[in-house]
Amino acid sequence: MGALKKPQCDSTPKAKTQLKVVDDNIVQKAEIERMKKLITEKIKDPALAKKAAMIITEMLDKK
Repeated sequence: MGALKKPQCDSTPKAKTQLKVVDDNIVQKAEIERMKKLITEKIKDPALAKKAAMIITEMLDKK
């Protein structure tokens, strides 16, 4: 008879990767907000600044 195989625990690796994805999303959202603030400071026209921020947000969401 062969030796019994050790059962593998899959919950630990999934939790680490899921936490990494959540952390990446938080970092990306913070980066978008930072860019929006910079654009608003640089472009004094609020409508134009909002439009530029929306364009950048769409570009980043496509990645």
